[in-house]
Amino acid sequence: MSRTLIAIAAFLILAATGASSALGQERLCASGRGRAGSPIPLVIPLLTSDRGTILGTRLLASFVVGYKSEDHHFGTLAIMPGRGEPDQPLVTFADKNLHDEYWSCITYRRYWGPVSYDVIEKSGCRGTCTVTLSPPSGIADPVFVLQGFRVSYSESDHHIDRLAITERGGVLTVALNDKNDDDPFSFEVTYAYIPRAQFLVVSERRGAAHDHASGKTEVVGWHVIRGFDFNFWYSDHHIKQIELELSDLGRFDAKFADKNGDDQFAYRVEYGIIAWNCLTRSCPSRPLRWPLPVQPEVERPPGAAR
Repeated sequence: MSRTLIAIAAFLILAATGASSALGQERLCASGRGRAGSPIPLVIPLLTSDRGTILGTRLLASFVVGYKSEDHHFGTLAIMPGRGEPDQPLVTFADKNLHDEYWSCITYRRYWGPVSYDVIEKSGCRGTCTVTLSPPSGIADPVFVLQGFRVSYSESDHHIDRLAITERGGVLTVALNDKNDDDPFSFEVTYAYIPRAQFLVVSERRGAAHDHASGKTEVVGWHVIRGFDFNFWYSDHHIKQIELELSDLGRFDAKFADKNGDDQFAYRVEYGIIAWNCLTRSCPSRPLRWPLPVQPEVERPPGAAR
């Protein structure tokens, strides 16, 4: 049996037996109302030092937030990794009134290989903002990975047309806008740079769907989010649910919808799949690749908004 097949078999055994601590996974779900709250941990990793400190860097693997009743204007969305004690992530999903009940589920991976991490904040943006990030020190062929983010309209709440956080060549692009692209917003992005050699796959999926999109990724493995771009095609809307779920069994799910669930949106999901032998702290010296054909750009139908 090849090493790849052995790694896949070991991964499936761990998943089937619920050995989440070996995978360094946290799945945190909660209900909230308006302001930031700490999700309830459903899966807690056992990767601890002799002093009880959780080891590794927290990387964002999946998130879903949704209002429990109606849809609303977009005010703010925040999914931030914990800092210090008690080291619990914070989630906010709200319009300007901060009183509508929502639910959330967040998945993090604990990674303990070479890493450089930082946070970038900016205000006074309109429509789309770009920022050149500081180059990571000591990271060969760096790959950008999200740890957490916050995006907020600055003066009020509004409809939403596009929500995006992406990185290309050290340039971070953040978009939050309605159809007018003129409302001020601010953002905070917490991110990590990891050597390319730690990944089996660095890739993306893009397309268009009504309400919900799903598809396959290249291979079973330890998925993390590198970025995303959700964009309603024909107009802006209220928002009820935002979702980006990456399954370690090789599947993604994306949702960007109001309460009707009938509006077409374009999506781009950027992700990486970390090498299995990084779970034993012995990562490959060079990347293992599964090359796939480059996906063509999605052709917008006549009349669709840019």
